[in-house]
Amino acid sequence: MLWIAGFIGMVVDVANEDRMKSEGSTMTRLLEQAISQIQKLPTSEQDAIASLILEELADEQRWQEAFASSQDQLAAMAEKVRKDIREGRVKNVGLDEL
Repeated sequence: MLWIAGFIGMVVDVANEDRMKSEGSTMTRLLEQAISQIQKLPTSEQDAIASLILEELADEQRWQEAFASSQDQLAAMAEKVRKDIREGRVKNVGLDEL
């Protein structure tokens, strides 16, 4: 069942990439191939894979929303770091010096 997790990640990545390119477009060939293979499985395995895909898509949506809503905070943090660097408050150290 571990191969399914990797497979689902790949399918979700392809689906997200294609969705970003053109909303409402038809399914990609790769996604069609994946679904064709899934259709050959017993219904319990189809449902398990479908649940994983839906969970992954929901998780991706949550990440997208969280990232989009935090842009101002991220920009402010980046500006503070740049300011600290300019003002000499940042010391360049190696991992062994932490």
